[in-house]
Amino acid sequence: MSDDNSEWSNVDVPDGYLGTVGISSTGNAYAVLQDAKGIQSLTVVGDDTAAPLTMRPAEIVQNAQTADDGTVVYGLGDDDDGEFWVKQWDPESGEQSVLYESVGVGASWSETALVGDSLYLTRRHDDGSDCLDVLTPIAVGAGTTTLDCAKEGETLDHLRAAPDGTISYLTHPQASDCGALHKVAPGGAPQTVASGDCVSRGNADGTTVVWTGLPPTGDLGTNYFDAPLSATSNGVERELGTAAAGSTLLCEGSVYWLWEDFTPPVSPSEIRRWTPGSDTIEVVYRSPDESDLNRFSTSAPQCGGDRLWVERIGWRGDSKPELLTLPLD
Repeated sequence: MSDDNSEWSNVDVPDGYLGTVGISSTGNAYAVLQDAKGIQSLTVVGDDTAAPLTMRPAEIVQNAQTADDGTVVYGLGDDDDGEFWVKQWDPESGEQSVLYESVGVGASWSETALVGDSLYLTRRHDDGSDCLDVLTPIAVGAGTTTLDCAKEGETLDHLRAAPDGTISYLTHPQASDCGALHKVAPGGAPQTVASGDCVSRGNADGTTVVWTGLPPTGDLGTNYFDAPLSATSNGVERELGTAAAGSTLLCEGSVYWLWEDFTPPVSPSEIRRWTPGSDTIEVVYRSPDESDLNRFSTSAPQCGGDRLWVERIGWRGDSKPELLTLPLD
C-alpha cells in the first residue's frame, strides 16, 4: 500500500450525502441523503435516472441490495413504534411494494441478506423464538421457509452474506455477546463453524471462517475496537491480532477488517487484509490523521463490484462524509 492511499478513489456523492446503507454485488452504492429541511431520501449514487425515495422522519433504511431483476430490496424500520418492513423498490419508476412486515404489538426489526433470488431474514416468530427464514422467490406474497431457530433464551442475529452465496449468522444468550457462528451454504443445511470460549461476531464462506472473540473490558467499559481476531481456512486456524468487533469482511478471496488503536498516542485507523495461505497481514488503507484533534473516523469495509468500499469523516465540525473505493482486480 502507498502511504498516501493513492490507489483509492473518492466517489462523487450527491449533496446532502449522509452515508451508504448498502453496496450491491454489481457495485451500486445506495445512499441516504438529507436536504436543507432535514428530509431524508434513499438514492443510487451516480445514477441520475434514479427517482429518490423519500422517507418519513422516524424511518431508518438498512442493508439495501440489488435483486436479479434490477430492483432494490431494503429493510425499513420505524424508530418511533418499532415496526419493520422489507420493501422492494424500482429506482427507475419509483414504485415499491412490501415483501415482509412486522407491525403492531410485538413488532420487531429484522436483518436481511440477498443471495440470487432468495431473501434471507432474521425474524421473531409468534412463539417468541428468533429464527432464520428465507423467502424464495423474491416476490409479493411469496411464503417463507424457516432454516434455523435459536434455542430458548437465545438470540439469532448478525446476518451476513458472502460473495459465494454463503449465509452466516450468530446465536447467543440474550444477556451475552458470546455465542456460536453458523453458516448455510447455497442449497445446504445450517452448520456450526465457530464456537469455543467466545465468538462475538463473524463471517463465513465456502472455505474460510473469520470471527472476533470477547472484547476487553476496563474502567471505561467494553472496548469493541480491540477484540481478538481469528480465522480458519481449509481447516488451518490463524490468529490475526485484533479488530473492531463486527467489522470483518470476506471479499475476493481475502479477509478484511477495521483496526483501531485508541491508546495514546492515538494511531490512525487502518483497513487490514489477510489472504488465506499467506503469512502476511497487509494494510490497504490508513486514515490521513494529522493530530489527536484532526482525525478521521473510518467505517468497516464493504465489498461490491470487484471493489472495496470505505467511508470516512473528519472530526472537525465542517467535515463531510466521504466514500472511497479500491479496485481489487
